[in-house]
Amino acid sequence: MPRTTRRSVKQRLQYIQVIQELQEEIKLLQISNEKLNGEGLDGLSYTELASLETMLKEGCRIVEEQTDKAQQELLLREIVDCDVMGKEWLDENENEDLAYQSLLARRRTAMRNKARELRLSPQDSQKEHSYNHETLMLTIECLKIEKERLRLLNQRMIGKELDGMVYLELLVFSCAIHSGMFKAEEEKNKIKRARQILGGIYERKRAGSHSSAHVNVTSPLSLGPSPVSLVPFDFGNNRYRQISGGAIIFFVTTSYYPTLQALLFAVTAY
Repeated sequence: MPRTTRRSVKQRLQYIQVIQELQEEIKLLQISNEKLNGEGLDGLSYTELASLETMLKEGCRIVEEQTDKAQQELLLREIVDCDVMGKEWLDENENEDLAYQSLLARRRTAMRNKARELRLSPQDSQKEHSYNHETLMLTIECLKIEKERLRLLNQRMIGKELDGMVYLELLVFSCAIHSGMFKAEEEKNKIKRARQILGGIYERKRAGSHSSAHVNVTSPLSLGPSPVSLVPFDFGNNRYRQISGGAIIFFVTTSYYPTLQALLFAVTAY
């Protein structure tokens, strides 16, 4: 361990503070990147999913426009290159470029999955930072590079900062955006179907209330904000549960909502 002075201790604490701030910024960028790629959407509301889908649609439109322009430029270059190098060389070169861009896309996915795994795993809050100032400075530089990488990826997913991207690179990004859009729309539809199912239960409950126990459903369901909340719940045992204020929670299973093991809604007994 290097010789410790008051000044070196203060400098080390400043480095550690910068590292912690960068780590927190990177964490937020990672979460945003996951959502833009259609991952980790379980906790989002219908409105949040709609907003995400709108952002991706706009990004997709811009990226596709840039892809078309880049393709036209590529075709013009290939006309010249074909005369010089031959069609076989062009095909081989294009296949290599596509393989490289596909490899980069797989690496981004692997890094995203690993980052999520590390973020969700139990962390040692007492992790000791190095006492070597050069090591701390190197850590800061690496974190800055990762922060910029994630920031740029997120911007490109919404159609910004596309300058310098070649045709195949844009094409691969377009596929990633389409995938994110599809997953966001899928989650929206799950919420919509769940609310439709609960709306049907509410209507049947209201229609049959005169012949059943006196139960007053709190509110009809709609696609907008509602007092009825839909939350994932581990459907361990199929029964009612009494909670304070006379409310009863019904656990309802459905094969139309596979990611949601149970749907909850509350009614208030007279």
